Amino acid sequence: MNTLIRQIYPDPQSAGPIPFVIAVFAMVITVSITIASQMHRIVKENPTTTLRNE
Repeated sequence: MNTLIRQIYPDPQSAGPIPFVIAVFAMVITVSITIASQMHRIVKENPTTTLRNE
């Protein structure tokens, strides 16, 4: 595997923990916004409309 990496990237740079922390933070923010928007939609909806449609 190292040979393949060396062929593709002749001088590979090591990655520190910062890019991974930023990626996880971005995922957490995205998931939080998605869940919050869905919860807001559910809270605003009238229960009788939901029961009538089921």
